[in-house]
Amino acid sequence: MAKLSELLVATLASAALVACGDSGGSTKDTTADSGGGTGGTATVDGGNTGGITGDAAVTGGTTGGTTGGTTTPDAAVTGGTTPPDAGGGGGSTGGTTPPPAGCTPDDAVCEPAGPSGSLCDAPPCTWGPSGDWTPAARVNWINVPASAECARAVGCQLHGASNGTALASLLPLLNSDAPPPPPGEACPDSGLASYVQPDAAGEIKLALLSRLAGIAGDSAFAAASNLDLQLFIGDAGASATDWTISPTSFVAGSQDPLIHFAGADISDTGLLHTNAATFSLTLPIMGLPISLALQGSQVTGFVGIGTGGTGMKLSDGMIGGYLTRDSIVALLVGLDTACSSASPPSFCGTLRGLLPAGSCTPENCDAGINLISGILGGFEAKVDDAGSASDCNPQDPAHCNAIGVCLQVEMEGVNIAGVTP
Repeated sequence: MAKLSELLVATLASAALVACGDSGGSTKDTTADSGGGTGGTATVDGGNTGGITGDAAVTGGTTGGTTGGTTTPDAAVTGGTTPPDAGGGGGSTGGTTPPPAGCTPDDAVCEPAGPSGSLCDAPPCTWGPSGDWTPAARVNWINVPASAECARAVGCQLHGASNGTALASLLPLLNSDAPPPPPGEACPDSGLASYVQPDAAGEIKLALLSRLAGIAGDSAFAAASNLDLQLFIGDAGASATDWTISPTSFVAGSQDPLIHFAGADISDTGLLHTNAATFSLTLPIMGLPISLALQGSQVTGFVGIGTGGTGMKLSDGMIGGYLTRDSIVALLVGLDTACSSASPPSFCGTLRGLLPAGSCTPENCDAGINLISGILGGFEAKVDDAGSASDCNPQDPAHCNAIGVCLQVEMEGVNIAGVTP
């Protein structure tokens, strides 16, 4: 069970992160699409090199949020930790709560109050020179809030009682050697950040790069609209801040990014808000093509100019979206197929003890769905064919088909030198 749970968590967390970019260190990966393209491969598994093929289509979504207004948060992310909500404690009361100030009910993710750091280190607050891949950043912190209350405190507002935190109880399996959180800490770090930070050998397992297309170089920091937040798989360059983009980050035969959020806006205070996008991905877990989808994803946060004028940074970032029943069935069908091969992976012994061969097909995967429901707490939201999410009645299994995923992210400014040969 532990091995299977770890596999599922790594897969699901990677897919959620894909909404903001991913892969790396040596090179890991992420895929999505530039408005509906099909192709491309990338790599993402927690440390093994693989390939992700993906297709992401912007589904319109809502632009929601605010572009300059003020919000009053319960807590702010500072340095990778989340202070507890002042009224925290107690457990979820179920359903959804009213969105934080400045949010609209249709937003998948609601922005927190303000940047945990200044928008630029020192005047003049001016973007660097224009280039093919500027301004750019790398994800250097990821966290799944520990509880629905912790998620609300940092601005996450997803449908369902868990508020995007259903994965939190499984994340310790990703890093069983991590020290326990400080006693009494209400909102401890999930430990997921180890995937995007250098390990003992200096390698980063999940190198996720991003770029804001549409920012004019050498211009003063100001409000901007109709931007394109693009995400890439990164390959390490000559230094910690120099990277190249894996060719698998693009639609085959082009330099159109597989992962992107068109129509993004930045307010004059740095607030970034994207439209919603739907992704269809094939994740390489242990070298196997495992299908997964994350729908209705949005990205928010506060953009600034990177340290020393290098690239861009993102603070108090949030990614929210939904894992649907169909995507989980596709994942389990892929695992079943892999375990029926001539050389099945090592985890298949554990899997077969839980899901006998052939017990999960695209037409009937009730056994697999029941297994996932038991691990993650069941489906808690409804996502329609257009990718729009709404409340549902968890007591009626036929009415709910999705599980929310809320990720906190931070990014640091980097240089992208070009595409890896």
